[in-house]
Amino acid sequence: MKKNFLLSILGMFMITFLSFPDDVLAIRNAPITSASSKSSCQNNQIVIPLLVNGFTSITAMSLRLEYINSVMTFVGGVANPLLSGVMFYASPVSGSNTLYKVMIVWTDISPKTLNPTDTLAKLTFNFISGNTGLDFNNTVNGGADCEYADENGIAMTDVPTENFYYNGLIIDVSVPPAGPVSGSSVVCQGNTGIIYSIAPLPNATGYTWTLPPGATPTSGSNTNSITVDFASNASSGNISVFGSNSCGNGIPSPDFPVTVDPFPGAAGPINGPESVCAGAQGISYSVDPIANATSYNWTLPPGAIIAGGAGTNNITVDFSESAASGNITVWGTNSCGNGASSSKYIWIDPLPGAAGQITGNTMICKPQTGVTYSVNAIPYATGYSWSVPPGATITGGSNTNVITVDFDITSQSGVVTVFGTNSCGNGTVSPDFPVTVNDIPPTPSITLFEPDSLVSSSPEGNQWYFDDVPIPGATGPYHLVIFTGYYSTVVTLEGCVSAMSDHLYVIATGIGELTATSFSLYPNPTSENFTMELIGMDLIIPVHITVYSIRGEKIIEQTITGSRKHEFSLSGNPSGLYFVKVASAEFVEVIKVVKR
Repeated sequence: MKKNFLLSILGMFMITFLSFPDDVLAIRNAPITSASSKSSCQNNQIVIPLLVNGFTSITAMSLRLEYINSVMTFVGGVANPLLSGVMFYASPVSGSNTLYKVMIVWTDISPKTLNPTDTLAKLTFNFISGNTGLDFNNTVNGGADCEYADENGIAMTDVPTENFYYNGLIIDVSVPPAGPVSGSSVVCQGNTGIIYSIAPLPNATGYTWTLPPGATPTSGSNTNSITVDFASNASSGNISVFGSNSCGNGIPSPDFPVTVDPFPGAAGPINGPESVCAGAQGISYSVDPIANATSYNWTLPPGAIIAGGAGTNNITVDFSESAASGNITVWGTNSCGNGASSSKYIWIDPLPGAAGQITGNTMICKPQTGVTYSVNAIPYATGYSWSVPPGATITGGSNTNVITVDFDITSQSGVVTVFGTNSCGNGTVSPDFPVTVNDIPPTPSITLFEPDSLVSSSPEGNQWYFDDVPIPGATGPYHLVIFTGYYSTVVTLEGCVSAMSDHLYVIATGIGELTATSFSLYPNPTSENFTMELIGMDLIIPVHITVYSIRGEKIIEQTITGSRKHEFSLSGNPSGLYFVKVASAEFVEVIKVVKR
């Protein structure tokens, strides 16, 4: 128990009082003392009232309040006017690097009484920043640093401490520095709904944001999280924010750099030919560099491909032979998107179409002139390129679809071809058109080697004529003269016709019907064989029998003597008319026989 507290206090003033036995004086409870709590802005002077209840007949007091000196520093105190001689002083708390104490000491011989909840004193501090308690300490020095004395100078009961001393709390309500901004550091012009935020700031009742040029908050203004739209002309800059309240503005956040990437500019006119040929290769097209473009997108007409420079402002294009007219288009692109495009219409000039089948003579007899060859008109062809066999010469229609050709004596067999041409090139060549070039056979000569038999100098290809009229079927090298007149022949070999031979006048020895006095021939008509029977003839005289086809070919030749009947066979020969020539020293006669 604390004793004679008043005497210890008064001892500081060199005053001596009597001491009373403990059992003579009644001990009272100490007053209840409260340190007010306070909210403050940084760097502000604050006054903390100390309230007291139960301050009745008090002659002395000692109060010790501890606080953090880095948060606030003591300026001075003012006591209740009823209390004179109150002393205030501050000093560090021994053994602590942070705590200070304010000592409030008072004594008076005459007991003093204050009204309930009166202000005991007012303490003034310079508040710096942060939070601190203003705590009563009645534990050090055996409690002597914090106690009251009654009218008898006896220390009053103040235990337990929490029932008698109520500490104060000094709270910094200034807005602290804003922390780092979070959000997209790279955006595109025209982006909308981009969120930026900071951690909530204690004590902040509002937030002030600074944005890059062209950026506008669309929601969340005056909060710690905003939504921002960037205009199409927005530019790069910094984002920062600070909190605020009645104390003022907090320290802004560190600058948060935001790069605002622009969209590519509009593409300018496309440079390059407006008209190209189907099948053209390596055609260059370009566009002036597009502002802010990191790449270039091209689209081409059907059948065209980029052969080089893809993704740049200068490309090389190959056009297939089937390419079609259409637009070539380009636009710039970057990470933000696409710029406005530019187009150029490209006309595709086609190659000539494929040449069709050639028509004309396939068999030529040299020399031959004025031979015509033609091909159907070739689509898109403005000219025609022909080739003809060796030794042949185009004499008319060159560069058209119909030509005239002369074949001289040196001409050779070969092929005729053609393809269309135009300013873009050559079309597909026609299928080969084979032409066989042959010599005209030499003019034949004919001779009469028997009174009624003719022979040609050409062993093949003959056509016999009688008075310049073709004799049907008379195509062999031999011909039997049946009628008196002019005979000739023409030779045709491999489609080529010779000049006509000289005309030879021949008198026929006669072709008659069977007579009873000479010989008989039966059966006639016959299917295979016939019998020749001599009548009224001297069997010693030789008789020469010759059988000819209607073409003058010698089928059977036989000399007979000593017998009147002889059988001849036409087996293996075709049906038709045959001539049987019977000749002896006395007569010559020709008889017709028909084989069915």
